[in-house]
Amino acid sequence: MRPPDHSSPIGRLPHPSSVIDGVYRGEQSLVTLGEDGTVRAWTMPGPVINGPNDPVFGLSFDATGRRLGVAAGAIDNTVTMWDVATTQHPFQIGRIARNSQDAPPYSGAGTLTPNGRVFAVGDTVGGVQVWDFRDPARPVKFGPAL
Repeated sequence: MRPPDHSSPIGRLPHPSSVIDGVYRGEQSLVTLGEDGTVRAWTMPGPVINGPNDPVFGLSFDATGRRLGVAAGAIDNTVTMWDVATTQHPFQIGRIARNSQDAPPYSGAGTLTPNGRVFAVGDTVGGVQVWDFRDPARPVKFGPAL
């Protein structure tokens, strides 16, 4: 038996814009990020996670794969946390963490710690702003940008 040829696509998912990032979560689950800020969780195929109205340039899961952190760019200027344990029914956890108006706008790039409690998001002037998500209903910014 010959191994499969992986040089050609085996299918296409109907993303409405260019896909700029993708993360596998298990063998049957894929999360993609479109250039238009649309985050989609696929279980070949899966639901759309609507939220950001601005570009998002990175997605980040906690170590369990249950939480997905999303940081939208300068227009939205927000950080959101999603429960994606049931890929067919993802939902936002807690409230949207909005950047303060006196801080530099978010760049759309961020990362969630493996324990899912801290989210670091880049800003447009090269800084990093850090959020405490231990209680997603009340996310708290850890002071000024680093």
